[in-house]
Amino acid sequence: MLATVPSDIAQVSYSLGIMKIETDTYGTVLMHGRLINGYAATVRHLPAQHLSIAATANRSNADVDSIAAAILAVVWATP
Repeated sequence: MLATVPSDIAQVSYSLGIMKIETDTYGTVLMHGRLINGYAATVRHLPAQHLSIAATANRSNADVDSIAAAILAVVWATP
């Protein structure tokens, strides 16, 4: 499931519903997101840090990716 193939976007590869991004700040980030029936959800997993973050909203147009990124930035900055 985590065996990815390159995408058209630099540093991004994709597998069976999982996107893998290589970042300078966090290292490898595994992601999955979904919009369905009025809900939005996303999850981020940082394997090297043993850290997972999920964000959900009961609006399909909610920007859960920005919410997850903001949570990750706060957690990352916490000593």
